[in-house]
Amino acid sequence: MNNHSLASSPKIYRVFQAFFAVLLVVVIIAALLNNNAIYAYSPLKAVLCAVVGVGFALGGWLLVQKVPQKWVTAEALVMVVLFILFIAVQLFLGWQLRVLPGVNWDFGQVYSQAEAFVLRGTLPGDYFLLYANNKSLYVMWCAFFSLLKRFGVTNFLLPSMVLNILAIDLALLLLWLCARRLFGKRAGLFSLLLGFSFVPFVLYVPIFYTDTLTLPFPIAVAYLWLIARQKYQAGLYKKATGGFILLSFVAALGSSLKITVLILWLAVMLDVMIGLKGKWRWLMLGCGALVVFGTIGASQLLLFLLPVFPRYNASGGIPYTHWIMMGLKGCGGYNDADYQLMLQQPNLPARKIFAAQEIGKRLKEFGPRGLVAHWFQKLGFTFGDGMYNAPIKLDQQPIQPGFFHNFVVASGPHYKYLAYYSILPHAAMLGFATIGSALAARRKGSNLAFLGVGLFGLIVFLLLWETRSRYLVNYLPIFILCAVQGLQLLTGYRTNNKGKTVNGMP
Repeated sequence: MNNHSLASSPKIYRVFQAFFAVLLVVVIIAALLNNNAIYAYSPLKAVLCAVVGVGFALGGWLLVQKVPQKWVTAEALVMVVLFILFIAVQLFLGWQLRVLPGVNWDFGQVYSQAEAFVLRGTLPGDYFLLYANNKSLYVMWCAFFSLLKRFGVTNFLLPSMVLNILAIDLALLLLWLCARRLFGKRAGLFSLLLGFSFVPFVLYVPIFYTDTLTLPFPIAVAYLWLIARQKYQAGLYKKATGGFILLSFVAALGSSLKITVLILWLAVMLDVMIGLKGKWRWLMLGCGALVVFGTIGASQLLLFLLPVFPRYNASGGIPYTHWIMMGLKGCGGYNDADYQLMLQQPNLPARKIFAAQEIGKRLKEFGPRGLVAHWFQKLGFTFGDGMYNAPIKLDQQPIQPGFFHNFVVASGPHYKYLAYYSILPHAAMLGFATIGSALAARRKGSNLAFLGVGLFGLIVFLLLWETRSRYLVNYLPIFILCAVQGLQLLTGYRTNNKGKTVNGMP
């Protein structure tokens, strides 16, 4: 390792880790006190489930450390078997729970309009004028459906579901690779098993929207940065810069589908400035910024030039401040009354003025203490649902209601079992991520502090923006990786890639 490649003072990260641990404690309290979730939990039962979830995770972690060496040696076979079983569950339940992509929600709007364009040449209506953030997803579906059509496939539902499964499972594979690289093979196995237990990785299979389709991007940025940073610290500056360019391109692609992907890239940029030294880091930062903004600019130009949209009158759009305005009302979630108020304004300039006035008015009405209380309520609304809105979405136009709908949709008679089960992995994730951040604050820095910075950025964004629990889905692998760090720091277990138990962080 090049001794000049590391920053001499990691205290800023130690301070941040302590602050982030406190913030996560506030998040947990807000989640437990939340009464705005999609299910009316009994507080006592919710707390009991949270305790059980933390206990199961700790027990599972300790059990995995005792896995016989022969299973560690046969890691590749174990991973293949686990993924085959998980994919079989995803395909089976995904097909049983499939929904009609109707135009009364964003997922259905994007899917059905792409389908109409590819099959009948019908240009979309004004939806993408109002929700320009979904233009890239629409273009992606148009390209995918056009490819399927070339092979004679005109029913796009099952292929889209398969593509969604690939996105979800690629994220889980990258989570495994990250945990394995950092903490050893057994930790990799545990991270995968913990990931399999999360509700949205199965229930969102028939809802192929940006929440799941962007799942691989944040964890891919994290994985590529772990590799690039290690090369930089070893003095392989050109390879490290090449890796940083690649991760910047991945982040830019992901952000074209969902802007929150870019938050982790910004955290990595900060890690370059804080954690590395030498002139090459400035080259890395410059190249990364050039790639990200160049890619985003090129994608916007492409969206303008492609003949898959009508020529919109930009004055009919909605300003981004609309979602900030909406986030300052009630629990901070989607508010149709606000949406209708915005549409009543005659044009984009008037809508910008209206949004700015409403934001100022609502902030004044809150006052400092009221705003803090509102943010606490938003944290509870965002983090108080371990199902991440999936049952609500699955309840919208199910194609073939059957046995499983009784347990997994919001109107099902046995829905409560899923509601309480979902607390177990969700609480374990938040609990051990908190412990990991608190314990890392006692160390001389942390090589995963940039993940906490990214999660902090996501939380701040959702406090300012319109929010809901499903907006956490594409960052779940990052949360899980932080939880695995917490378990490692708490128990001291780490194995190298030969299965030998060693001490400390890599």
